[in-house]
Amino acid sequence: MNQKQLGILVALVVVIGGIGIVAFKSQKSDWSPDTASSDDRVIADFPLNDVSEISIKDADGEVNLAKGEGGWTVKERGGYAANFDNIHELLRTVWELEPVQQPKVGESHLGRLKLLDPAQSDDAEKTATRVEFRAGGTSHTLRVGKEHMRKQQAQGPMGGGSFPDGRYVMVGDDLASISLVEPTFSSVTSSAADWLNKAFIKIEKIKSISYTPAEATNAWSVTRESDAGDYALADKKEGEELDSSKTSSLKYLMSSPSFVDVANGKPDAETGLDKPTKATIETFEGFTYDLSIGKQDDKEQYFLKFDVSAKIEKERKPAEGEKPEDKEKLDKEHKEKVEKAEEKLANEKKLAGTVFVVSKFTVDALMKPRKDLMKGPEQEGAAAGGAPGLPPGVNLPPGMSLPPGMSLPPGVNLPAAPAAPAVPPAPPVPPAPKSSESSAVKTPPLTTSDLEKTAAEAVQKTLDAAATEAKKAAEAAPKTEAAPKK
Repeated sequence: MNQKQLGILVALVVVIGGIGIVAFKSQKSDWSPDTASSDDRVIADFPLNDVSEISIKDADGEVNLAKGEGGWTVKERGGYAANFDNIHELLRTVWELEPVQQPKVGESHLGRLKLLDPAQSDDAEKTATRVEFRAGGTSHTLRVGKEHMRKQQAQGPMGGGSFPDGRYVMVGDDLASISLVEPTFSSVTSSAADWLNKAFIKIEKIKSISYTPAEATNAWSVTRESDAGDYALADKKEGEELDSSKTSSLKYLMSSPSFVDVANGKPDAETGLDKPTKATIETFEGFTYDLSIGKQDDKEQYFLKFDVSAKIEKERKPAEGEKPEDKEKLDKEHKEKVEKAEEKLANEKKLAGTVFVVSKFTVDALMKPRKDLMKGPEQEGAAAGGAPGLPPGVNLPPGMSLPPGMSLPPGVNLPAAPAAPAVPPAPPVPPAPKSSESSAVKTPPLTTSDLEKTAAEAVQKTLDAAATEAKKAAEAAPKTEAAPKK
């Protein structure tokens, strides 16, 4: 590399480095130059491992989380288990919290940064989310205020936008501690439902379902022989036929459900669990779930509680002709399967008896009256070989049928088709003159049924036109004279 090339390379490095510095400064243009040392923490002595209570309050409400022998719980939900991951994330974030900027703000400007104490103001636009951490005899309070928004450069015709890239916080009542920090605390709310542990039952490989609503005529029961099979009615009545397309969703009923909230402490009359809809679900793995479903709330969510039991085969029955070298492997696999089933049963039994609030979607496939699972008259007619969707005694002409799923409205019948006059045969087309370059074009007359009249006439017209063109071509062709004899 000569000196000239080296000089060019150095110049490029300087230019690229300068562009990088400019870009970095432009990204930080929204921050004040009055930044604090990265070694400083917002709460220097935060007791990360000793916090046993957390209280979160804002203009919308309050939630209290407590740590006991069984773990973290939510006080406002009767001591139901809290989401440990969310709590751990909050504690870790506060412990690591470092200021990016420390603006000097007077007490009169706290509302502008949404840092007013919620105990002193009910204005949501000016009030902070106050988070209090208690550990033994000590307490640390952090006010979480306004989000700091960063403008996004326009990309496309819709223009840019903005997104939160930090938040203003204040420790206790100390105005000097007001800082702008990078975490946005988006998951920190005063809603108790947001802090619940959402682990729930998981029903897999369903074998049978028995559905018993308040109206006995709407009850039904289905079963199947294998996990890959279709359901059949266990209580089939005369004239009924199950529609497999309407029961396919039952195969995956509550296979990965969740819940919205818990409603412990509410009277059964309020939740509808005093007169519940019942359902019993059995699985191929020996689990039995007894569901009680109450009424819907104002958000169309259902109240639900359940009980669970299981018959777990702890001893494996060796297959006939099983090889000794396979026994150890199969015994190990069976033992692991048993342990997994026992753990699942233990975890789900902890949830039994709790009144959950579940979405409409979670139980929609189950909450169907008996008639909604059966084939309709048009489907039964199609299965019997008749035209689907037609009234009894009415048939469509040969080769014609209503589209799948279409039927005539009740009380509407097809009018009888009027007798069509006989269709005279089409006149024959005169043969074209013979020549050496074309042969006669013959178009025999077409015969057709009454319902094919229109199509036949169109075909006949096409053939007539073709014959006419062939005739003209033959007449216009030059005649070939015989060669003279030598």
